[in-house]
Amino acid sequence: MLEELLDESDYLFGSRPALADFGLYGQLSQCAIDPSASKLFKARAPRAFQWVQTLDDASGNEGTWRAPQAPAPRGLANMLGLVAEVHIPYLSANAQATAEGRSTVELQFAGRDFVTKTSRYKTNCLGWLKAELAGLGEDARVRIRAALNNEAAWTSLQASAAELAAVPPLAPR
Repeated sequence: MLEELLDESDYLFGSRPALADFGLYGQLSQCAIDPSASKLFKARAPRAFQWVQTLDDASGNEGTWRAPQAPAPRGLANMLGLVAEVHIPYLSANAQATAEGRSTVELQFAGRDFVTKTSRYKTNCLGWLKAELAGLGEDARVRIRAALNNEAAWTSLQASAAELAAVPPLAPR
């Protein structure tokens, strides 16, 4: 998906990196330096591999972000689809399992069982996402809802006042 996005854009949201680029970079940079993973990475996604190398020192990049009203590139829309179908349901299931005091979270993706330990941090991440979304203006919320294109994921990101009050403070930026 990143390879597809990079056919249309230098970074996730335009010609300059955003926080989302650096978050993804943190995960993929490990694949770029591991000898076995790096070999696969270069062969299957050469632009994405180069993107990791370029983002390693993006200082001085004065590019622009895509206009909020502009349609998302196909690769970004596909990434958001994956987030909506997998990551948000995982965060929600993890939060529920944590609240119930279970030590593991169990769910299915693409017909396959997925079991992992619960994570208080990931419960907090869901809370922070909900709080950030709740704090946005209506125009931004409408664009995000359309970009997610998944009502179940959108519903999972809605928060009551009580839920928002329980979200731990996010570290200062």
